[in-house]
Amino acid sequence: NTQKKTKKNKVFKKWLLPAAVFTLSTNFLLRDNRRWNPDPDDYTGIRMPFSSRRLQEYNKTAGMQLPPWCDNMADVWDPIQPGDQPFFWYIPKSGGTTLEKVFGWCLNLTQATDEGTPDAELNGLQAYEHVYEEDEIEGPFTPKFANIKTNTLEWIAKLKALNFGSSGVADLMMSQYLVTAIGNLWDAEVGTPKARGVLMFRHPVKRTVDQFYYRQHATWEETFDEEMAKMSLAEYAKSDKWVENYYTRSLLSLQYNQTVTKYHVDVAKEIMRRKFLVNVFEWYDVAIVRIEKYFGWWNSMDVLNNVTINNCHYKIIEKSDHAGTGPKVPDDETIYHTILIRNWADMELYFYAKNLFPDQRLLLGSNSFGA
Repeated sequence: NTQKKTKKNKVFKKWLLPAAVFTLSTNFLLRDNRRWNPDPDDYTGIRMPFSSRRLQEYNKTAGMQLPPWCDNMADVWDPIQPGDQPFFWYIPKSGGTTLEKVFGWCLNLTQATDEGTPDAELNGLQAYEHVYEEDEIEGPFTPKFANIKTNTLEWIAKLKALNFGSSGVADLMMSQYLVTAIGNLWDAEVGTPKARGVLMFRHPVKRTVDQFYYRQHATWEETFDEEMAKMSLAEYAKSDKWVENYYTRSLLSLQYNQTVTKYHVDVAKEIMRRKFLVNVFEWYDVAIVRIEKYFGWWNSMDVLNNVTINNCHYKIIEKSDHAGTGPKVPDDETIYHTILIRNWADMELYFYAKNLFPDQRLLLGSNSFGA
């Protein structure tokens, strides 16, 4: 009996007691007023596809020639000038809605997105506060939007006529129409305001799978496809119901029937390196810190020390469905590899983004970027 008691005490001290202490500590840290403070230089736990090199200086070479629309964007290393506007390239199922909530509820930024409610006759660009029910409130500020939309080509044309790019009506713009918006709303003339590109890059296979499950039940969307809604994931993976290499095609303005080549991938990488603050979806918390520091919002809103604003970040990020709730596909399944092969170019860009993200920490080294 004495030996059994001694053995039980050893087990308790070695395993059960530490487990209990860990559980209590975790519950304490994860309570509602937890301090949100992800480390912008912490990439632990994330497998890097290539070397996680630490450069001393960011590569600022001009490199190869970029498409003309890129001339309307500042280089990512250029100091931010008055009138420059953050342009968030909205990519479905890549955390854009969560970013929108953080910017509105926590940072009090005026946004130009598809959430805006247009003025009936559009008598000039205006900003307004969105009206929410009490149970919808998620932060200390009421989100403000420009009285426009950004989700159709018709709206981009209207914004061009209204000189949106130099209007200053919004603190940032978010749209899926990357090339059309930047090519029409800003210009390449020296000394004029420029777009500042921001990209949240998600694993192409995971994004494709989550988008499939979303589109199957999103009957409220104009693009809802009844035929696709009846498909299995295996059928969808082999079908023409989705755009393979979406990132690459969008950056190079390639139509669905055009072949993507290695040259297109190389140009896309150059656009990312020179024109975009590149973030990785798997490092979502750290990406938000990077974005806020780059544009100066982290310091101006005192995100780290202001308990209300800090807690707003934590609650929105923790409870938001920016990763999708559909079933996940194991790496070894045939379906996964079918989508992977069709997305070969975007996979190259994804691996490149995961190396570019640590490199771009060097862009936060001056007050011009809010470091």
